[in-house]
Amino acid sequence: MADKSRMSPAIHNISFCGMTGAMFVLLTASVVLYIEAFVTTSWSVKGNDTTAEFDGLWQRCIYRPQTVRTGFMTSQVLVSIGFFGVIASFILSTIYMTANRTSKNVTIASLAFVCLVTVVFIVIGLTVFGLHKESGWELSWSYYATVASAALTFLAGVLAIVQLRRSNVRIC
Repeated sequence: MADKSRMSPAIHNISFCGMTGAMFVLLTASVVLYIEAFVTTSWSVKGNDTTAEFDGLWQRCIYRPQTVRTGFMTSQVLVSIGFFGVIASFILSTIYMTANRTSKNVTIASLAFVCLVTVVFIVIGLTVFGLHKESGWELSWSYYATVASAALTFLAGVLAIVQLRRSNVRIC
């Protein structure tokens, strides 16, 4: 067992101009993109110059009833979990940067974990949606906004891991 008096304390350099600020900016952009993509009907588009149909996670903008599609509810569940993960990541990032009475070690480790797990759910949800879209439909900007949000969340998670390492935090 290591002597606690000899262990160096974790030092967290928190600056909006440094890595912490970059994590915050990435997660802010991720939240904005994800919310925008989550609520829109532009995940896939079908049509030509005169007509178009739009398909989202929650609504299909056409004049016929929506049929249940294979994998669609799976996409809804996984992307919804991703939505809550992106929001949780943003909240953890805000707490890490602003709250003085919280454990920075636990907060940054939680942030890294939540970011990376969230990306797994988002990527699986995106994959299922893409594989099960109906023929003739093209993926649209809401889908790609979710892809961008996942990428930003992943980068924020990587930066959180780098911040952990720079702060001399040992998880195990």
